[in-house]
Amino acid sequence: MAKFDCGCRIMTDVITLNGRNQPMWNYLLKTFVNVRGKCYRKPIKFQYMENKLMEMEKQRMDMFLENEDEEQDTYFDLIELKEHLKTLPPNERHKVKDFERLRNLANGQDPDEGMDEIDMAIKELEEEERRHEN
Repeated sequence: MAKFDCGCRIMTDVITLNGRNQPMWNYLLKTFVNVRGKCYRKPIKFQYMENKLMEMEKQRMDMFLENEDEEQDTYFDLIELKEHLKTLPPNERHKVKDFERLRNLANGQDPDEGMDEIDMAIKELEEEERRHEN
């Protein structure tokens, strides 16, 4: 329990986020208690942020406890990517990578995220075009 000069306190309690499922995923829930009634907005702001943190922890729990094959996850839908690349002239297909790098940076991701899928789709498309020419 943390005490402040104004008399307010932060109480803590350990709660389980995933019910009775194994493995148990616990979270240290903090609650702001306005003891003297001097602080009006602090409890509301504190609980808002605490709820956001708890939601983020639930998302993290779901990410680890879901049994998905990570090998099957791709950054793009490869069929849609190929269809988009077919509409572009062959000399402009690699410019898609520059656009995706900028979009990744704007979204706060690694700039090279998904570049392997784009390269793979371009190679497959070029191979298909060579086969159709022959």
